[in-house]
Amino acid sequence: METVFLYKLPIPSWAMCYLINGDADSLSLDEKWMVDGWYQSLFDTLEPGEEIILSPVNGREYFLWFPEFGQASMVQDCWVKIVKEETLCVE
Repeated sequence: METVFLYKLPIPSWAMCYLINGDADSLSLDEKWMVDGWYQSLFDTLEPGEEIILSPVNGREYFLWFPEFGQASMVQDCWVKIVKEETLCVE
């Protein structure tokens, strides 16, 4: 896979379990909608054949007034990687 973009973004810690593992049990419905909206806005920028890969940088938390989405909270840096599957040209 070819890396198209690589972002390091401050993601609220409360959203990490949902983004990485798909576990929304600890989220309120409003929080889930907020995360889904953020992810959808990222997804809408993709070209055909591209995918999003999320991966925590180091798991360290710190407080941030303006995280990637939501109100001021504890955040973790997360790699947001946009990758594209390489196509083989066969002649």
